Amino acid sequence: IDLDGDGEYTSDWKLFYAGGEDDAEEVKGRIYIIAADYVPMNNTILQTAMDLAGMKPVTKTDYEKLSANWPNELTYQELKEETIKLFMHEEYDLLTKSSIINSVCSSTLLNTENWQGFAKGRYGNLAIGGPTVEMWCKAWNQVVDATDTTNNLKKMYANGDNTSGYGYYWGTEKDTKNYNSIYMNGTSSPLNNLTKLVENYSVFFKQTSNTNVTANGVIGNCYGYFLSSPSAYLTDKMLFVRYDGLVGISSCGSTNGVRLTSIGMLRRRCKIEKEHNKINRKTNSI
Repeated sequence: IDLDGDGEYTSDWKLFYAGGEDDAEEVKGRIYIIAADYVPMNNTILQTAMDLAGMKPVTKTDYEKLSANWPNELTYQELKEETIKLFMHEEYDLLTKSSIINSVCSSTLLNTENWQGFAKGRYGNLAIGGPTVEMWCKAWNQVVDATDTTNNLKKMYANGDNTSGYGYYWGTEKDTKNYNSIYMNGTSSPLNNLTKLVENYSVFFKQTSNTNVTANGVIGNCYGYFLSSPSAYLTDKMLFVRYDGLVGISSCGSTNGVRLTSIGMLRRRCKIEKEHNKINRKTNSI
């Protein structure tokens, strides 16, 4: 699926997560991909998806041309159990919290029927409006270099609070009860080398090519993207990922970009198709 309107899609998606033996049966062997950049608000497929999700683009300034939010009161959208398992949103039960606004917003991002226009490519099966925090942490922990002393990056974990909380905690411990925004060094202190973070982990902390980074943040672009998971902090707070290595809380009415996440085919099917293509090439050459 062409995301940026340039007529081709080869650079529009990036590998995000590969399901392993420690994952649930539904996830094992699956390939997950993510939009390589924020999807522009003028993308016609995105406009249809956002209408179904109750989201609206915000176009007052340059950076908001890549951003959207939920401006109106919404209704919880029923989710398939398969979707919950495939996209790793199992630690927090949205259905039992369906009257809470951040659960409602999360359901619109997780409802694959809203985003199906982005899953009609050759390799995409299903799509959602952004990775869940459980998937995000698993993907991050697969690739993070904990020996990097420049920023002292940490492995991160998420767990849902289904009792008194309103969503997910996340932090450097598996049993974390942190619900505040923190940087990937596990503290509230900004990272030392933002350029290195973006170069090494652009799939997580995306800046578009015309973004200018200053001491005050990003000028001319959006600041981050929503995760498809509610925050345990307050009823109207979502989890989001910011350009500078901060992951934490953002209001449902804040302006953030959309980073679509799609489920790819099983890895073993990829191998079969690769062999099939080899046979086809040999046949055609004959």
